[in-house]
Amino acid sequence: MTLIPISFESPAELASAPGRTIVYKHSSTCSLCWWSVREVRRFADAAGVTVHQVDVRAQRPLSQAIESHFGVRHESPQVLIIEDGRVIWHGSHRALHAERLGAALAGADAESGARL
Repeated sequence: MTLIPISFESPAELASAPGRTIVYKHSSTCSLCWWSVREVRRFADAAGVTVHQVDVRAQRPLSQAIESHFGVRHESPQVLIIEDGRVIWHGSHRALHAERLGAALAGADAESGARL
């Protein structure tokens, strides 16, 4: 599907979204983020999912609120998979290969991130 700017205004709204929600935290000043955004797009296209992108510099209060609400330390780049109001998997940096994200979404990849 696609990578879109996040439309949720609060972590509580994000937590109450039905089904699984995938969040990608990205910094425009991070060189690793420029690599990872291509992988996240490739993952979204292959899996047919929508990924909600948080610009951690422009949306710092939201990024910090997500960290606080879900109890997952902020890193960028970072992907969070949220289901039933909690983070069920998160990964960052070089763990954000499209294939690993697909495995995490399927529940089969505990070693490339944290399955909670």
